[in-house]
Amino acid sequence: MEDNKQQQTEVKNFYGGIYFDRCQMTDIKFQTIVQGDMHVEAEEANPIQNDGEMAEEEQENTSLNNLIFSPSLFATAERLGQLRDLIASALEQLQGKNELFWLHAALDDAEVMNFQTKDVEFINQMQEWFPDSPWLNCSARSIANAISTERNKWLQEGERVKVTNLRASRQQFVKMMQNSHKIDRFIHIAYDGLYKGVMKLKAEFRK
Repeated sequence: MEDNKQQQTEVKNFYGGIYFDRCQMTDIKFQTIVQGDMHVEAEEANPIQNDGEMAEEEQENTSLNNLIFSPSLFATAERLGQLRDLIASALEQLQGKNELFWLHAALDDAEVMNFQTKDVEFINQMQEWFPDSPWLNCSARSIANAISTERNKWLQEGERVKVTNLRASRQQFVKMMQNSHKIDRFIHIAYDGLYKGVMKLKAEFRK
């Protein structure tokens, strides 16, 4: 008789640290608990993006003023926002207001600014977009003088070096500047970073 009882041992199932037999698993209350837990786990694995954060980001892009960039290429607030993000990333790597020259040069070589955008116009746009930057919180004249001074350091045959030629001209400028680290940093910021990023954006916009 005891052997028979042992053969009739209930099959147990484990859930959430508690054992349930088959009858309990078919109970509606148990199934409700399990389904509820599965729903919670799914929400935790796939959190819903906060509507407020999305609205704030959209509002920030909508408020961007375009003073110097091609209106046909950057025809939407979203596109302007993407451009601003690229410039912001480059701006964070600068070590002085004179180095704003490299942002201007990269954007100029990428041909995304209006024809022959002057330094002061470029500065006005940057101050509009990045008022809290330590390199932009002084007078436009002061920044323009710093940019002009930096530009004169990077001339080839009387013209400022193009960021697209900077790597090929590296050895020439290393001899002139005696500072390979500075040149490599500008290649990283202006060419590998901002210029290539903007060119990638242009290609995506034209698809």
